[in-house]
Amino acid sequence: MKVQAGMRVAVLVKAVPNIEELSLGENGHLTRDGVALEINPYCRRALAKGIEIAELTGGECIAITMGPPASIGVAREAVAVGAKRAVVLTDPSLRGSDLLATARALTGAIAHAGEFDLILCGKASADAETAVLPSQVAELLGMGFIAAARSIEISQGEVIVEAETDDGWIEATAALPLVLSCAERLCSPRRADPEALEAVSEERIDQIDAGALPAGIYGLAGSPTRVGRIRHHHAVRAGERMVGLNAEWASRAAALVSSDSHDRATLEMPEHRPSAGPNPTVLVLAAPRMEWLTREMLGTAAIFADAISASVTLAADADAPQHEQSTHGADSLLLVEDLAEPDRLAATLADWASQSHPRAILLPSTTWGREVGGRLSVRLGCALISDVAMIEVVEGRPAYWKPALNYSELVEIEARTETAIVTLRPGTGPRVTPRAPSRLSARFLAPASGASLVKTKRRVIDDDLEPLTRAGTVIGVGLGVEPEELPQIESFAALIGAEVVATRKVTDRHWMPRSRQVGATGRFIAPFVYLAIGVSGKPMHMVGVRAARWVLAINCDETAPIFAQADLGLVAKWQDAIPLLAAELQESGFGHLGAPAEPGQEEIIA
Repeated sequence: MKVQAGMRVAVLVKAVPNIEELSLGENGHLTRDGVALEINPYCRRALAKGIEIAELTGGECIAITMGPPASIGVAREAVAVGAKRAVVLTDPSLRGSDLLATARALTGAIAHAGEFDLILCGKASADAETAVLPSQVAELLGMGFIAAARSIEISQGEVIVEAETDDGWIEATAALPLVLSCAERLCSPRRADPEALEAVSEERIDQIDAGALPAGIYGLAGSPTRVGRIRHHHAVRAGERMVGLNAEWASRAAALVSSDSHDRATLEMPEHRPSAGPNPTVLVLAAPRMEWLTREMLGTAAIFADAISASVTLAADADAPQHEQSTHGADSLLLVEDLAEPDRLAATLADWASQSHPRAILLPSTTWGREVGGRLSVRLGCALISDVAMIEVVEGRPAYWKPALNYSELVEIEARTETAIVTLRPGTGPRVTPRAPSRLSARFLAPASGASLVKTKRRVIDDDLEPLTRAGTVIGVGLGVEPEELPQIESFAALIGAEVVATRKVTDRHWMPRSRQVGATGRFIAPFVYLAIGVSGKPMHMVGVRAARWVLAINCDETAPIFAQADLGLVAKWQDAIPLLAAELQESGFGHLGAPAEPGQEEIIA
């Protein structure tokens, strides 16, 4: 890595409970008191890279964390593995801080620690997975931001980054100072032994409270969101296991795979509602290059807007097909030029939103959507609710429900501002029947002045996410499936219209794209049937399929943990079991040949 001399690097390190010890208190917030805290897995990568850059340049790396007093242990570990010192922001008045309040407090802590060339964060946190806070920090600091960096090169004040995206990766450049969030594959984490931890001097840990922050309202009082009700939906698996090949297993498994319950109920699209006068509106931001996701968000917006007597406005580029967008739920259009540049788009939309006061701004929970949403929430000072799976309207009041504790709970988040910015989890929206096309009124928004702080030079798309979010059956493969055997699994998946995903160890070996990794550091999916083949069943993977209606498992190891987490398991070689299941499905008339999408599309951006 090429670097410049004497770089000062700040690393935001989050203290999180062990994934197995996560729980919610009565107030809906994570219980942290009395629970051992550790460094968030993604933050470990950011910390290791920050220390490396400081060591190579003769600079210094400062770790910054915010949390309860127990967070001092995390700060001590950061120093033990190589940070010059650590800043711990801890104050009872900060408890209950939401995303925006936390971003403001952390930005104040950064200012307390001095000026930095580079600020590194984890891509996401194991306890929340919102992946929004780094973009809020970047907006508060007026810096560029690149998410999910997997390689970093620094030369003469410019940073060249390869970064993971939802469907592939990009190469992007930006000038220093810069905020980067770090992907799991950026580097290996550093860990401290007990002797190194014991040797850390207290003088290297700067503990501060809210008095060290700039004047402002922090904590619960400064949070534009509130946690409401909690709904428990723990999936209790039957844990039934059969040994050896038999017709009963094949029959029962085939009945689930071929069930008509795969299809979600289809809702009727509300009639076109012209946008005029003082009537409220719900704004949807078109997802670049993902038309299917835009259609899904429009359907969600149409049902939501109808319940609050509002119209739906779609922000899209000038080439948006008006008739097609109207059939999927748009009532009017905002035409924008900078859709693909999150910092400029947020600046463009902020002026419009401050004048139009939309009830909600809906974006996808993608890398792009989270950055736009994060930056907009800072500019508007409004509620940001990330990764929403369901919107309800009760007596005219919106209720936004998001998964928590790895899908074991649904938590209601209430917006305390006139406008709520909401990122929607792909694949969770209702299926809505299209309506007759209408002519849409369109307004052009003049773009924000100045160039984007980040320039994308190259984009590679190696996956299509739409089939995965819509699949009724998903097949997961672990190390029990060798790479040369994957075509057999893919052929079976094509026969039954299923999608194929993998455990982290499979994607680490590059047998399948990273975008197909499911688990705590990958995707969360909610198919009707999840069929695990050669998957051991470790918790870090299984949390990603907790929302599946049924879990089936095939593994030749009768002691594999997967059997306790499945509804119906089979102890057998999958090479023998899959042909048996395929024959049962074909005998019942179920099965069709599918055509997988072609990966590897590359776009060179001038």
